[in-house]
Amino acid sequence: MEKLLCLVSAMDNILTEPRTVEVCGMVGSVPLVLMVLIGTVIAFFLFIGIFAAYVHAARAELLRPESLREVMGLRSFPAPVLSAERQEKVNRMSKTLDELHDGLPQDVSYGPAAEVVTAFVKTRELTADHTLRGKSMIPLWDLHGYCAPHMAGGIDVRITVQYNLFTGSVMNLGCAEQQEKMREIEKRGELGGFFLTEEGAGVLSGLIVNTTATYHPEDASFILHSPAPVSQSAKYWISQALTAKWGVVIARLLMPDGSDKGPHAFLVDLTLPGIHMEDMESKVDFNWLDNGRCWFENVRLSDQDLLRGMCFVDEGGYHLRDEKSPFNFIAVAQRLLSGRICIAGATLCVMNHLVEKTHEYARGRPIPTGRNETTPLAEMPFFADSIDEVRMIAGMFRHYTDYIQDRFMTERIGDDLVHEIACAKSEVAGFCI
Repeated sequence: MEKLLCLVSAMDNILTEPRTVEVCGMVGSVPLVLMVLIGTVIAFFLFIGIFAAYVHAARAELLRPESLREVMGLRSFPAPVLSAERQEKVNRMSKTLDELHDGLPQDVSYGPAAEVVTAFVKTRELTADHTLRGKSMIPLWDLHGYCAPHMAGGIDVRITVQYNLFTGSVMNLGCAEQQEKMREIEKRGELGGFFLTEEGAGVLSGLIVNTTATYHPEDASFILHSPAPVSQSAKYWISQALTAKWGVVIARLLMPDGSDKGPHAFLVDLTLPGIHMEDMESKVDFNWLDNGRCWFENVRLSDQDLLRGMCFVDEGGYHLRDEKSPFNFIAVAQRLLSGRICIAGATLCVMNHLVEKTHEYARGRPIPTGRNETTPLAEMPFFADSIDEVRMIAGMFRHYTDYIQDRFMTERIGDDLVHEIACAKSEVAGFCI
């Protein structure tokens, strides 16, 4: 502060005494004093510049992925290493998928693509029992989280529909007899779909299901019907609808007394009379996957077609298996939640595959960095830092996805888990895109 006051005093002296001035005890001519002042100002700003550059360099070093891992303890964020057994199964499933759809042209119709899934189902690399909630689900997670680049052109969606939505619904909502029926369906390689979405209704909007299944006690049957207007009750954009033999159909269960028990799941043979199916319009891409519009005209089902793991209907009425556990739609639609986890894992897998392909290209791409000198693009600081940052964040998301997978396998499905799963899908997909 004292030096600053001296400088201010010196400037005042310059203005009032143009010939000689005194600066902090120094007496000299005006040019000499001006030079001292200018030099002092230059030195001051030079010091500020050097200090700012030092701070910037220190900040840049601190924000490097390696430094973040050191300072914040992020060493645990690199992608998990699979056990030898899991890695072997992942390699085997990836090889099988490559062999099955090798040579399919990009403009192939959905028929040949469906045959790929049928052939994969018959290999028994993944079985119905791998969709039961619990640690047995790990191969299902690995199929999506580590084999996704081997399921191109809509085959990935078919795989998710076949195993997670269709098979998983039957195995987790069905009784023991229906689980055994699902195993037989699988042995024959028959495909299935999941029929929930209706026009104006999203995948978790269970309160907007218009399709009805009315129980008739006189012959122990349900009448599955799409009430008028069909434009509101028909099932829309159902993946694999046109190539499926079976479908898990979500419909409101109506009792003879007029009570509405809410949306329930039924295992339906799609060849039954009264089931109408039509192809949706062609898409911009992914036409390997068929999407259908489906409606039901008084289709008669057996009371055994209701997935009866949680509830059943007989001459005595509607019954819950566990009277202490009230029926809720989330339980019926639980495979939508596991499907979101599958999507998060598959998205991460595809992005990591593309990052590695990009890095491989960059290692062989020379960049001029001087006279007669080149440096591989992969070694350029900005590129290397960007790749490291993406890998680090992807590793974090992989651990978070694994954490959500474990919770889904071991915990009761509550609101907090539903929200965390939704967060995992949206955050992971948003980052990868």
